Amino acid sequence: MALVFSTRNATPQTYRTFIDALRLRLTAGRPKSYGIPVLPRKEDVQNAQRFLLVDLTNSENNTITVAIDVVNAYVVGYAAGGRSYFLAENAPNDRPPIQC
Repeated sequence: MALVFSTRNATPQTYRTFIDALRLRLTAGRPKSYGIPVLPRKEDVQNAQRFLLVDLTNSENNTITVAIDVVNAYVVGYAAGGRSYFLAENAPNDRPPIQC
């Protein structure tokens, strides 16, 4: 299930809540180092669990879906207007297994 954030009626508190939820999703079930959650190693993540999808909607109700790699928190792709895009420059030597 995608994480969702909209700028329509957004407040500092709703943004903070979104960022907290994003951090929790990226590190769910992972160990901590000195009390700080750690992103998983690539070897520890199944392909089906590799990406976190985030739906971002602006004040005019236009939505894009962003794919974030849970291994390094990089944005590796996005979908908008019925098209999807893979950002290969974020992984030149280690292309993630994403289907576009």
